[in-house]
Amino acid sequence: MNDTVLRILMVVQTIMLVICSVSSSPTQDEPGHMVAGLENWKTGAFDLYRVNPPLVRLIATLPVLAMPHHTDLSLLRVDPFAHRAGSRPVFRLGADFVDANGIRTMSLLRWARWMVIPFALLGTVVCYYWANGLYGKLAARIAASLWVFFPMVIGHGCLITPDVPSASVIVLACFLFRRWLFAPGWHNATWMGITLGLALLTKFTALILVPIWFLLWLVVRGLLLTDRSRGRCFKDASMIAWSGLLSALIIHAGYLFERSFEPLGEFEFVSRSLGGDDLTRGRVGNVFGGTVLHSIPVPLPANYLLGIDVQQRDFDQPRLPNYLFGIHQSEGWLAYYAWVLLLRAPAGFLLLALVRSVSLPWATASRWQTVEGTTLLAPAIVIFVVASLKTGLNQHGRYLLPCLPFLCIWLSGFAATCDHPGQADTKRIDRGNTRQLGCQTRNRRIRGMFLLTLVTLHGIECLTVFPHCISFFNVLSGGPKQGADYLLGSNIDWGQDLRWLQRWRDLQPSHAKDRTYLAFEGQYNPFELLADSIDEWPWTSSDQAVAIDHRASYAVSTNVLYGMPVSIIDRDGKFVEMDSRPLERLRREEPIGWAGYSIRIFSATQLKRAYGVAEEN
Repeated sequence: MNDTVLRILMVVQTIMLVICSVSSSPTQDEPGHMVAGLENWKTGAFDLYRVNPPLVRLIATLPVLAMPHHTDLSLLRVDPFAHRAGSRPVFRLGADFVDANGIRTMSLLRWARWMVIPFALLGTVVCYYWANGLYGKLAARIAASLWVFFPMVIGHGCLITPDVPSASVIVLACFLFRRWLFAPGWHNATWMGITLGLALLTKFTALILVPIWFLLWLVVRGLLLTDRSRGRCFKDASMIAWSGLLSALIIHAGYLFERSFEPLGEFEFVSRSLGGDDLTRGRVGNVFGGTVLHSIPVPLPANYLLGIDVQQRDFDQPRLPNYLFGIHQSEGWLAYYAWVLLLRAPAGFLLLALVRSVSLPWATASRWQTVEGTTLLAPAIVIFVVASLKTGLNQHGRYLLPCLPFLCIWLSGFAATCDHPGQADTKRIDRGNTRQLGCQTRNRRIRGMFLLTLVTLHGIECLTVFPHCISFFNVLSGGPKQGADYLLGSNIDWGQDLRWLQRWRDLQPSHAKDRTYLAFEGQYNPFELLADSIDEWPWTSSDQAVAIDHRASYAVSTNVLYGMPVSIIDRDGKFVEMDSRPLERLRREEPIGWAGYSIRIFSATQLKRAYGVAEEN
């Protein structure tokens, strides 16, 4: 890392991630990851949160083990449904963890978040070196800048969830696979196998790499390799087998060799893919039971396969409706993730993507350029297509994050057609062609200035919403205040702005003695992390009499305000159904305040007006 620009980018990225880690409250999934990680360390069992492999949470919770904390697992003893196949009690256990530790939860979570920050820095380094190898130093700096200042990376890069870590480790594994592909050797094969195993321990998305790499190997060996002898193929196959053995060993070690090599037919599956097409939620099955595959030992830890099964169940049979452009429906949209990219990527990023696509030398690209481009883009394209086909769960644009580093590297390739300002003209002058060469040089410098302008706009747009990057929407969509018109779920409201709600109250002297009533959608009790002046929402059903405190303010989570869901959490931590009558009118009101961009704050007058309209209707 001899480039000063790279070092500066990494320092800036670290500062931004640290600020986000201390300023945001726990997101919906983080308490569950915390409990699961702690129990993974303490018991060596991996049943909790099996829908994600354990690597990220094991790293995140390592310092928490040495800190005073309380975990309440009584739910596992008193609730028989907690042990049922396919159950996910980890969210309730996460809520119990917040209840048991109270405001100290934030301190514990802060240390856990800091352990995950290096994953985002890893993505920066890989983007830099891959782009440098393909397109040169200017492109390397562009790729790293696009990654560092991408709002979704900043917003999720400081969380103890596996989205950004998986993106970074997947692109590292693909980078080392490319190195082995073009320079086969046992050393490169070893590192390829190690990183593949680590990628498979961060998120199940990495499983897509296995068929992609096999097809790329066939393509590259068919197009570029002159030695197609039997010995060459045998040596390649041996190195592939060695890499596969290493990655499998790392996966089993990550699960502490718990329940390895169990017979396939003895599993209880809950998804239709593995349990049977007629399977309904709450029932189990096994399509392999009684077949010739029944006794085949599974070369994966049992909880790895069961996690894939539960995750597939959630895609097949979603609990919550999907949402896009104001429409709630059970089935999602094939174009959902395309819209996520168009709405949530900075405008400079999108413009650069358009320019890069137009400037591609489609007709004149060499065979080598074609293979390099395919090796780079194939993982991103396949991940995007597979995610788009999973239309049962259109609530989380963060599932696109593994595609992002590949896109940053590819977009930086536009720098190969540019000269950046101040760069000396070192090209050989062709006799009799000086004027044409001068025109080409001028055009390259213009393109270079245009490229730097787009990257600067990309960074500036990100910083305009910092540190509220989870809720980022680009200027083309109207910004984050208009984001709920298009997307909900973790795209805008993931429980991250409770601390900003408290800060809003602290900065309002006129409200110091008044109460703020909160309608919060999440997986844990928010009142454990807030002052007593913030209380539960007063009305939980439409048949209650409405008596509005004219001195109070009323805060509503964006997901609740837009009807996904209408259940909220009371002061006892229980889910209750909210009186939804005023929501439609409140959506049209201009709030008197914002907590980040995920909680809107209304006055008593606005709430009276909303209830008045609701009762008239």
